[in-house]
Formats: sequence, C-alpha cells, structure tokens
Amino acid sequence: MTNAARLAAEEIVAKMRAQYNGPHRIVQVQEDAFPHLDLGAYAGFRSALEKRGYRLLAVVSVPPSIDRQFFPYGTPVATLLSHHLRRIGEISGTDAQVRSLFMASYDDVLQMDQRQKALKDGYRASRQWVTRDELRNMAHGKDKLADAVYEEVQKLVAAERKAG
Repeated sequence: MTNAARLAAEEIVAKMRAQYNGPHRIVQVQEDAFPHLDLGAYAGFRSALEKRGYRLLAVVSVPPSIDRQFFPYGTPVATLLSHHLRRIGEISGTDAQVRSLFMASYDDVLQMDQRQKALKDGYRASRQWVTRDELRNMAHGKDKLADAVYEEVQKLVAAERKAG
C-alpha cells in the first residue's frame, strides 16, 4: 500500500497546491455566454433584489467559495435572501473577526476575492494541504488507507521544507 499511498499523496499535494497556492481571478462575463442557464430566472432574481435596494455590480464567473449553499430551482428570492441574511448573522455571531462588507463596485468584489484567496491559501498551507480527518472523510471508512496517505503527505511536505 505504501507505493499507492505515496502516489495518492503526490496527487493530492499537487492538486491542493494548484488550487490554494497561486493566483486565480474572478472573470467578468456576459450572461449570453451561458445559454444552458435559465437567464429569465436570473433576470427575475435580479429584479426582485433590486426592488429590495440591491444592485448588480457585475456578472462574474467565480471560483469555489468558503461557504456555499444550494437551493432547488425555483426557490423564491425572498427565501434565498432570508437564508443568506440568516447565514451572515450566524457566521458573524460566532467569530468577532467576521464581518459583512458592503461592496459598491466590481473593484470591491475583486479586492475582497483576493483577501479571501490569501486566507484560504494560508489556511491550507498551515494544515500542510490536507488534514487526516479530511482524508478519512474522503476514504468513506477506509481509515487505514487514509492514514497511510496522510503519512505520505507529511513526508512529502517535510522533504520539500528540508530541500527548500
């Protein structure tokens, strides 16, 4: 299993580095670039939110986020907004360092994204890219395999530190 664990560890570290150790960018896009989406629904959401005082800053293609929620197609805007505001309250109520930011421009969005990316990158690096618990969750009960891969990840990281 050691060779298989080593190969898995190398792949995991390479993928984590690619995702969490380098630049990414939010890309401004045109809605018509997504013909597979129900653009009418998006227009309806935008209209409903604008009636509540929000405004569209930009249409963007975004990278994975820290906290993401999914709702079934057709979920009313009021439900989405209520859930969003409740999540902000829950998150900011548990950590004094967490706060909501008002973003008035696309540039504000880009700056926030870069701050968020730096935090995620720093967190992953501080955890040596992946934790034992994360690997165990991915292994669906194959804890021995997960532990072997984790040990190989630790060896890779230690060797890289020593070399570099």
